[in-house]
Amino acid sequence: MYGLILQNMAEYIQNKHGDNMWKKVKEQLNLEVDSFPSSETYPEAQVGKMGKAAMKILSMKDEEFYEGMGKYFVTLAKEAGYERTILQLGRRIRDFFLNLDNLHDYLKYTFPKMKAPSFFIEAEDATHLMMQYRTRRRGFHYYVQGQVKEIAKVLFINTGQLENKLDCKLKKQEIVFDTAVFHFELTYDNKGFIEHTKALESRKESSMPIRAGVFFEMFPFCLLFEKDMIVKNMGSALRFCIPQMIGRKVGEYWELIKPLVDFKYEVIETRMNSMFELATQDEIDKLRTATGTGSESGEGSSEELELDDLEDIDKTLHIKGQMIYIAEWQQMLFLACPIMKGMNNLIWSGLFINDLSMHDYSRDIMLANAQTDMEAGLAKMQLAKKVALTKSNNDRAASFKKQNDELGYMFLPTQVAISIIQGKDPAEISDKIERSAMLVAEIVGSSEFCAKAKPADVCNFYNNVESIWDHLCKINKCFRLDRKTEYMVESGAADKTDTAIENIANLALDIMEASKKAIRDPLAKKTVKVIISVGTGPTITAVSGKLVPKFGLYGVPITHSGLLLEACPDDCILVGPTTRSLLPGMYKIKEFKEVAGVGLAHQLQDKEGRAPLKDKDIMTKEPMEPPPKDGAKADAKAEGGGEAPAAGGDGGDAGGGGDGGGDDGGGDDDGG
Repeated sequence: MYGLILQNMAEYIQNKHGDNMWKKVKEQLNLEVDSFPSSETYPEAQVGKMGKAAMKILSMKDEEFYEGMGKYFVTLAKEAGYERTILQLGRRIRDFFLNLDNLHDYLKYTFPKMKAPSFFIEAEDATHLMMQYRTRRRGFHYYVQGQVKEIAKVLFINTGQLENKLDCKLKKQEIVFDTAVFHFELTYDNKGFIEHTKALESRKESSMPIRAGVFFEMFPFCLLFEKDMIVKNMGSALRFCIPQMIGRKVGEYWELIKPLVDFKYEVIETRMNSMFELATQDEIDKLRTATGTGSESGEGSSEELELDDLEDIDKTLHIKGQMIYIAEWQQMLFLACPIMKGMNNLIWSGLFINDLSMHDYSRDIMLANAQTDMEAGLAKMQLAKKVALTKSNNDRAASFKKQNDELGYMFLPTQVAISIIQGKDPAEISDKIERSAMLVAEIVGSSEFCAKAKPADVCNFYNNVESIWDHLCKINKCFRLDRKTEYMVESGAADKTDTAIENIANLALDIMEASKKAIRDPLAKKTVKVIISVGTGPTITAVSGKLVPKFGLYGVPITHSGLLLEACPDDCILVGPTTRSLLPGMYKIKEFKEVAGVGLAHQLQDKEGRAPLKDKDIMTKEPMEPPPKDGAKADAKAEGGGEAPAAGGDGGDAGGGGDGGGDDGGGDDDGG
């Protein structure tokens, strides 16, 4: 049940009996709302519960209450904009109720779950009209009685019959299967009946015979049947769809949808003024296929195959029209037209647009629906494109947000970033580390060949370098510090670990190998030369910057790595004495020379059992090329240069690191 009926009751109580009474009804029923949306559905028993509570509070009997509610419904319908529809539905009281079923059919587009009743005119004369009201609901007969009285008043006023009054009384009620049937007697001055009778008497009918074949071509969906309900003839379209129906009973193929009466000849004779709707008992495509005809019209189409997979599709053929008794033939003619929502119904029926009659709107409705479907399809396609574009934009926005977050915190270790996200002040984030290792790497002569190369080649060169080296940092679990002029990596401070020295040593060997394999001078396309230094010692960590916070180190490793880098020969890895003493025996190390401020430096050459880097581990942005043939000679020359006599030094790593923030030898303490 739709909320329109409940809203009708609520407003009737409020406007006719006052807000206080409505509040009492709400309190008794524990209702919290004053209005019921007309498009929402409610349990069928809801109106009965509300009605019983209201009648008890108002001390009213059911006939008085529901009749008043029915009268107020007409007022509600007029306020909702249906007054013109009520006035134009029929010229007389009789015509109004004969066409009321059609109005209910129209309203099903707005209220698809509506259980509409049916109204029939059994008989009428100059002062009376016998009306039958059929419904599957119980308890609404007095409600209808009030509606009839109020509608009659509106129609009388519209036609200028101000003195005319209508009285409506329930004469009989019965239950037929699941349908309740109520017989009302309407008493009033039925001037319309008198005028209709005079018009029939004054009309002169002339005989204009017509061939039956022409008739059944003009009305392709008509049915002609006898008193025993056996089909004698039918329209051309139905003959194509269900030719086997000739000579069979109508009820074998069709069921009566409306009105709510038995599908019998004698019942049809008493309902000649009603609109009838029939529907095939089986799906029309199955009935058509069973005949072995019409298979060429759309059978096997892709659209049909797609729709076969759906569940809630009504493939039955519906026809709607009126029953006319043809006295000359002594047979009943059902003059009907098809109810088809779209082209799919034509496909299932095996029909074409030219099979529809031209004198009614069947073709226009079909083409209009097809046009609407095409427009809806285009709109759906455009909507799908917009949805896809929106989804793509959302994905891109999410990707950019992720990249922004990563860029925003790429200069911070994970734990430090979490602390800042949680609201901790970066200035308060600091820690003292007993031992961490620092690596500084540099490409020899880069300023010279980059000054001569094209700007685009220089950008590509450094992008390639950072891509390769950064990936190796991740593999070896090291953390890169943000520096403008030097490539600096640390291990042991950002993420505390017991293998900080080994991680840095492995990274140094990997960077050296990957550089020889994948990095080329952008000008001469030769293998570049790399120098790497590693310092180890105690450090203090801190975070600087508010808009873009950066992680920095202060202490011995910064100083030592800077001094070692200045003394480092081409294609060599230098480590300080502290780093040397902490490296396991599997690393191949060779003495180099004393470095001022550091002590005895050593060359890190290799590691026992170390496997060469795989191509997938070298994240190059350019294709790897084999090194030039003179690469081996150049390497040998660089290695020979490493045998220079050692310079004097103060012989201690700890001595240079006593100052936590020293700037000896040009090495900047701040790695951040």
